[in-house]
Amino acid sequence: MSFPAVTNQAPFDEVMYNLITQIITDLSAVVPVVFDSSGDILLAAGSVIKFGGVTKVTYSAPDLIFDKLEVLDDFSHAAIAPSGDVTVANDATLQSTRTLTIGGNLVVAEAIEVDTVTGSTFTIAQIVEPDDPADEHSVMWCSNGTGTGDVGDIMLKIQHGGVVKSTTLVDFV
Repeated sequence: MSFPAVTNQAPFDEVMYNLITQIITDLSAVVPVVFDSSGDILLAAGSVIKFGGVTKVTYSAPDLIFDKLEVLDDFSHAAIAPSGDVTVANDATLQSTRTLTIGGNLVVAEAIEVDTVTGSTFTIAQIVEPDDPADEHSVMWCSNGTGTGDVGDIMLKIQHGGVVKSTTLVDFV
């Protein structure tokens, strides 16, 4: 960062030093975002970034929380590559022309609702028989022998019109 040439110079005395120090202190208190020498944004813990008076980015160690993160196209943002965990508290939507690539494992705590599963591998871990699905939904699982199905069986449970039916798709034994 460089400053323009100064033409009207004032002696740098204790009063000037104290004034500059006070201005820097005041700015630090009201401006939580600081650009470092390499152009990176540094956000102090507990600080926020607001647009139009609305908080859009919050830093609460160790999490960086976005109210909305929108990647417009491949040219404006090459990639978002966090080195830690990514948590989506609400909805995440990919347009049909977008791709989400996960280099490691995808862990889903609740349920995955999909119409189509494509790809080279779809792995199902052995679990306890799940609860009944909502009406007009189904659930598929690999039985661990608890509830319906023997260990290793691929099971399907469907609810239609309030009636739940379970069936074995693949009998492991």
